[in-house]
Amino acid sequence: MDELNYKPYPMKKIFAGAIVCLTYLSCTKNVAEIEAGEASMRKYKDANISIVNVQGSATAANSTFTFNTEYETGLAELEVFKGATEQTLCRISHYDLCKNSNGLKSYRVTDTISPGITSFYLVKYKLQNGEVFYTPLYKLKATK
Repeated sequence: MDELNYKPYPMKKIFAGAIVCLTYLSCTKNVAEIEAGEASMRKYKDANISIVNVQGSATAANSTFTFNTEYETGLAELEVFKGATEQTLCRISHYDLCKNSNGLKSYRVTDTISPGITSFYLVKYKLQNGEVFYTPLYKLKATK
């Protein structure tokens, strides 16, 4: 009779728990602080991209996030995300890339910002084979 009353653990709860764990783990990223108005020599490098000269500047009206790439190999697209917290990032810029680059390329993104507010930036890039990669987070505080 016990076999008839057996209820397996609901798959919905297991699936929801797994999603919560993955979300928590994916949102814990390294944060590199950028002093507003000062150049930062932060670098990110792998076999597909080399990001250098990451800089941020902020005024009472807007923020500017700039960086250069030394090379881009096998990339399909590059996106810049910005958010008020590390977990609330939204895409603010998108670049379609169709060929490899071995020279220095500059990227610049300008967006509105409130005085005294801290913004977080992230660069996401997708390879031609569909793989997706992320840089560390960059933190920029606007001047008052």
